[in-house]
Amino acid sequence: MLPAAERLAEIGFLIEENAYFVLHAPRQSGKTTTIQAYADKINGEGKYYALYCSLESAGVWTDPDEGLRKIGFQLIDSLRGSRIPPLAAAGAAACAGRPGPASSVPGAALSAFSLPYDASIPVKSILNSVCSGLDKDLVLFFDEADSLSDDLLTAFLLQLRLGYVARAASPFPRAISLTGMRNIRDYKNKIRTDSETSGSSSPFNIIAEALSLRDFSFAEMSALYRQHTEASGQRFEDGALEAAWKWSEGQPWIVNALAREVIVKQLKKDFSVPVTQERIDTAAETIILRRDVHVDYLLAHLKTPRVRRVMDPVLTGGQLNRLSLLDDDLHFALDLGLIKEDSGTYRPSNAVYREAMPRALSMSFQISLPPDLHCRWMEGEILDMSSLLTEFQAFWRDHIGENAEFAGYKEALPHIVLSAYLQKVVNGKASVQREYQSGSYRVDFLVRYGGQAYPVELKTGRSQMSFGNSLDRLSKRMDICGACEGWLALFDHGPGEGRDKKLSWETYKIYEHQAIHVLGF
Repeated sequence: MLPAAERLAEIGFLIEENAYFVLHAPRQSGKTTTIQAYADKINGEGKYYALYCSLESAGVWTDPDEGLRKIGFQLIDSLRGSRIPPLAAAGAAACAGRPGPASSVPGAALSAFSLPYDASIPVKSILNSVCSGLDKDLVLFFDEADSLSDDLLTAFLLQLRLGYVARAASPFPRAISLTGMRNIRDYKNKIRTDSETSGSSSPFNIIAEALSLRDFSFAEMSALYRQHTEASGQRFEDGALEAAWKWSEGQPWIVNALAREVIVKQLKKDFSVPVTQERIDTAAETIILRRDVHVDYLLAHLKTPRVRRVMDPVLTGGQLNRLSLLDDDLHFALDLGLIKEDSGTYRPSNAVYREAMPRALSMSFQISLPPDLHCRWMEGEILDMSSLLTEFQAFWRDHIGENAEFAGYKEALPHIVLSAYLQKVVNGKASVQREYQSGSYRVDFLVRYGGQAYPVELKTGRSQMSFGNSLDRLSKRMDICGACEGWLALFDHGPGEGRDKKLSWETYKIYEHQAIHVLGF
């Protein structure tokens, strides 16, 4: 366990400034752990009181009145369950005379409470009454804020605004955090789709800042693993740490999942066996193929129009030239953690996502491909890549339409289809790796089998890279991976010649030890 509060030191400054703020971060990146730890930190310091309250149970309500009542009940239950006596006493006082636990009466009227309240603004009244009875300021952390339905979210944020603007006359929390996956800009878009009014919508203009929870650094990931070594004696080899970083880039869920897959699943908690690079690589492949809940949740977003608009060029290694840096769809994909900025361009956030995305999108293609493709071109330790790709040319001609797209992905279609084809052929007996080259407008496939490397580069008709540049880059790539043969697939999206005439195959001798086969589609 890393010190959670240290990951967001800015929270302390915002609390001192009496600020209301948003904390957003991708799923399973440590948001709840961090704000609970920060609440404990505040209570331990004794200057203010802090309360954690989850809004997840209110997310099932679509009616604002019922939803606000549920939020009121959840707020009071959180107070009653607090380990801080004044907060627990405030919750008990608010609950006096109420029949049964809050969870059993989600639709009950707030008239059952002993505290004074205005039925039209129950959350504000509860907070006014609670804060009036406390001898210190209250800092309130609302978790799962983005689980609330549209109208309920509007009504809830209005409660906070009404309390905020009147807090000089009627006590209200010193600081409030809304925590969830979405930035405040996406709350606006969820409620009001017209861009002219969303920016000035009054429930939102009390927010001072939107914070994001960063991923672990390499040093933090190493420290986390080192804690396990100190507790169990099981060590991580240097190569294992490098591999874990390569796959996760510090994404907290993946950092933990990789170690758990090795230590619990592979080694059955035999702490005498060290964690190696090979075991981490195997764990990553297992997580990708198994599509654990975290990975599956993210992949489900690939089919939504706003994410697809961003990911279609990203999956081809291209730049988002059509998107402004202020584009909400771009920021939504960033907030989800699907992509990250890298030297002015965007790419999948880590190697697990990079591998899982095209596999998920190509799954239906894999299922529909002929079963006899399995291992057809794999003989002993040799993969006949030229014959494989010759057959793929025929498949493309016969089954992929001139203007085809899949699940809304048109630019990435060649990459999705070839990915499915390669995965179907190797059938787990070889590795198919992908590299997204920032700004290079293409995706490389690197197939490894029998100790040999088979690099395949794709170039579409929309690419701005010249043919000579493509040959040169692939040649350098071959040097790096030790391959004497490479394959460059050129896909022409434009109109013109019939499809049969576009199919071609030429071989270029780059150096005496290198040959590049160029396939036309």
